[in-house]
Amino acid sequence: MNGNNKGILRGILVGVYILLIALLMLSNCHGCDREPDPPVVDDRAAEERAENIGNDGEIKVTALWDFPGDVDLHVTEPDSTELWFRNMKNRRTGGELDVDDIPGGPGSAENIYWTNPLHGQYTVEVVLYNISVNAPNGGPVQVVVKVNGQTETIPVRLTTQSQRVLVKRFTY
Repeated sequence: MNGNNKGILRGILVGVYILLIALLMLSNCHGCDREPDPPVVDDRAAEERAENIGNDGEIKVTALWDFPGDVDLHVTEPDSTELWFRNMKNRRTGGELDVDDIPGGPGSAENIYWTNPLHGQYTVEVVLYNISVNAPNGGPVQVVVKVNGQTETIPVRLTTQSQRVLVKRFTY
């Protein structure tokens, strides 16, 4: 092999070496530009956590999350009244937002319950009202809906500022 070919071969090997190092660094950095998601909470654990949040009634809807950021729970009643942080109570139905967590973080929750609910269709939504610089990609939310003693946990992922997600419609 002459000196010219050795130089070309050396250049190729150096290029391959640099490429391998770059690929190795990228594979070790998968997702390093964002906060890791908190562990997923199983349904039973979410239901137990929701039982200890706020008041209870014929209907109870609880949103649970552990990432920094303001998640808002919205429930629209059959008469089109929307309960949320700007309309926290409906005296006629006993519907009330009694837990409103603003900063977010571990153990965050919002809760709406009814003592004298109207019969008809309810719509449950969550909104990522204010995203945090500490969780710029939002995170998972679990919504626990309890109607007449029957409980269902619905997972939702909120990722962007002002994102509004329909969680569930149900009839009481």
